[in-house]
Formats: sequence, structure tokens, C-alpha cells
Amino acid sequence: MASEDSDNDEEPSVALDSCLQPVEGPVCSPEVISLAPGEGQTPLSLFTDKDSELLAFPTLLPTGSFGHAADRSTRLTLRKYFNARLLSCDTRFAESLEYLFYAQYMTEAKQIM
Repeated sequence: MASEDSDNDEEPSVALDSCLQPVEGPVCSPEVISLAPGEGQTPLSLFTDKDSELLAFPTLLPTGSFGHAADRSTRLTLRKYFNARLLSCDTRFAESLEYLFYAQYMTEAKQIM
């Protein structure tokens, strides 16, 4: 029977905005490919990168405009913006599972922050 202390010794899992590996990292093997296209650069949070939605979903937003960070006469909260996108008569956002999970992550992470 495992003790309760062994469960508390584990590090808590935290959702990260990037795929950064610890310095000791995984051991290189034939299955692991190590790439560093942004070496020397600082990763941006999804909340500080104003174009994250536009770059992540180019097929849903082909013009590359009117994302959450676009200038509007009426300011939209993140939750109202995603509700408008998902409940619109244009169903391409609601039919995309990737966009649904993106919207869920963004609203929940913003609420926690």
C-alpha cells in the first residue's frame, strides 16, 4: 500500500504556453528530434501575443484580421468574443475542435490569472 506522502512528493502539473524542456531534458534517442528555430528568443504568452489566434487558425481567419485584439469601437471581453464566434450563424468556428479547445483554454487561463 502506497503512503500518502509519496503522492505529495510529485511536482504539480502546470499548463505551459510553450514546449520548453528542462535543461537536463529528455535523452536524445532516434525517436526524439531536437529543433531550436527560436533559439535565443523569449517565448510569448498567448495573452501577450496579439496575433496568436490569427496565426494558429489561418483557415478560419483567412484575411488575418478581426481577431480578439483587433481595434473595435466597443471593447469585447475574451468570453464575449468567443461566445460571439462560437454562437454565430457562421458555423466554421463551432465545428472546429481545435478552435473550441483554444477558446476554452484561453477563457479558463484568463479567469485563473
